[in-house]
Amino acid sequence: MAPVNELEALRQRLAELEAENRRLHSIIAATPEQIQTRLHLFETLLWYARAAIVVVEAAPLDPPGPRVLYVNPSFEKLSGTTAEQAIGQPLGSLVGPDIASVVLLHLNQVSANHTAHQRTSFTTRSGRDDLQAFELGAVTVPDLQGLAPRFIVYLRDISAQWRSQREHDALLTRLAETNRQILAELQARRRAERKLERLNQHLEQQIEARTAHLRATIAELQAEVRERQRISLELQQQQAFLHSSLDHIPAVITIQDLEGRFILVNKHFLHALGLTTPEQILGQTADPFYPPEVVRMAEQERLHIQQTGEHITCEYSSLDLTGSVWLMHSFPIRGADGAIIAIGRVALDITERRRHEEERLAFERQIQEAQHHESIGILASGLAHDFNNLLAAINGHAELALLDLPPGSPPRESVEAIVQGVQRATDLTAQMLAYAGKGRFLTQPIQLNELIHEMVDLLRSTLSRHTTVQQRLTASLPLIEADASQIRQVILNLLVNANEALGDQPGQITLETVVEDLDQARIEQLICGAGLSPGQYVRMSVSDTGCGMDEATCSRMFEPFFSTKFSGRGLGLAALQGIVRGHRGAIAVSSAPNRGTTVLIYLPASTSAPTLYAPDSPPVEFSSVSQDPFGLQQ
Repeated sequence: MAPVNELEALRQRLAELEAENRRLHSIIAATPEQIQTRLHLFETLLWYARAAIVVVEAAPLDPPGPRVLYVNPSFEKLSGTTAEQAIGQPLGSLVGPDIASVVLLHLNQVSANHTAHQRTSFTTRSGRDDLQAFELGAVTVPDLQGLAPRFIVYLRDISAQWRSQREHDALLTRLAETNRQILAELQARRRAERKLERLNQHLEQQIEARTAHLRATIAELQAEVRERQRISLELQQQQAFLHSSLDHIPAVITIQDLEGRFILVNKHFLHALGLTTPEQILGQTADPFYPPEVVRMAEQERLHIQQTGEHITCEYSSLDLTGSVWLMHSFPIRGADGAIIAIGRVALDITERRRHEEERLAFERQIQEAQHHESIGILASGLAHDFNNLLAAINGHAELALLDLPPGSPPRESVEAIVQGVQRATDLTAQMLAYAGKGRFLTQPIQLNELIHEMVDLLRSTLSRHTTVQQRLTASLPLIEADASQIRQVILNLLVNANEALGDQPGQITLETVVEDLDQARIEQLICGAGLSPGQYVRMSVSDTGCGMDEATCSRMFEPFFSTKFSGRGLGLAALQGIVRGHRGAIAVSSAPNRGTTVLIYLPASTSAPTLYAPDSPPVEFSSVSQDPFGLQQ
């Protein structure tokens, strides 16, 4: 209500100003000091008004409008200008074109109607494409004592009141629609009641007809009573048969009354709880036999079934002492009158089914992954072979051109650059073939520790001077059947990636080799583990203390052409995966942001006798002048 009170106060002040304006015409003998005092009071009123007030000349009333003679602080805020900047400027240049057009139209109407005070309201769109509502008023000030006539214009932001009124109108519309719907529903209900009355009358007629028939059958019922006594004995025999059948159903079956007490159980339920006879649990609740959380959940289900009559199916893992998984179906049991008199439960042990389902899903994931790698491998292999054929032709012609060009000739440098480019392209296709598993492998028994030590010495000058490399190599490591050059490529890619993960920060790279026996469960968890056989594997791990990777990056790190580096091709790790897969090996990766990365490479151990290997140098800190002298990062 505060904005409304302020608006009423402003209107009252403007009315007072109009009365003062009329009184000024009658004051002829006013002194200059009195006039100055009244002007000061009038300016003070305008200064503290919350509405945007501006005094303009009486003409011109066409765009861009009359010149501004006075503005108050609220108008400065509305126009985004100061009083010094606004005075003397056309009114249309200080407010937006939408507001200026409305103000000028209003001033024309005031001038044409010769009214002393006239107000209106309008809406416009703000810079955020929201509607704003303003109250616009104009007061005509006639010429007094030599002063030219002028207008006092005020703008009041009434967006809040305008939106409130719109919401009120929308609410009234919704209420009217609701009333219409209620009326229609009442009319439909009256029609249904009339139809129900007709049906009741029809039913009463049918009941009367039935009554006569029932009287005739009473004698027959009396005869049936004697027959029922005979049947009762048979029912007792059938009840014994029912209990025997329930005991032989391979499921846990219980019935509880509405207080939660057991009134029927089968032997599988007793076996699940470690009981021997039904008397040990009949008449009792589940509290002494189950954990509190299971009892609380079962109680909630029972109350829900009693209230709604719904069936509930859910899984539990705490129904017995073995930790099995059970699928339980709870349902209401109704009496002859249709009221719920008990709650029945049937639980099936789905532990084996769940395990088989998980194994099936894991197998399907392995098949999908293998098909994915196979399809990409076939594509990479085809592209690499076709690209190699083109490179062979280019390289042959370039080599022939070099034979015809004398040393030092300008074209010779360009042809040599072509030969170098062809060689780099050939290396790229070799990586693609390695990823596809189509590379040429010359396998032989090799000692992995020797290759690691050799590659560490080779790359010593390329690693960051802040990097410490530590080797933890098992002395009596079994040999592996592998291509030495391909395994060197694997070690090279892992070391380069670990070094780049450290950046310029001090850190450590650790290379470790051990022998590990892998079972089928562990193999199924590894990358490229599908189809591998359990047995003895040589594990090489490369760990760094660098920036690490998040889960999304880890899941894509072996995809071809995926790279987090600006200039990377994304084939290094893809080729590494192809090499490991071609050697019937597997990979595991462990990484987290700011916690480093560990890559594990598993290669089958050879049946050849292991060799004793002892590194001839302790862990050292490598330093280098050039961070990448061989262009490894390219």
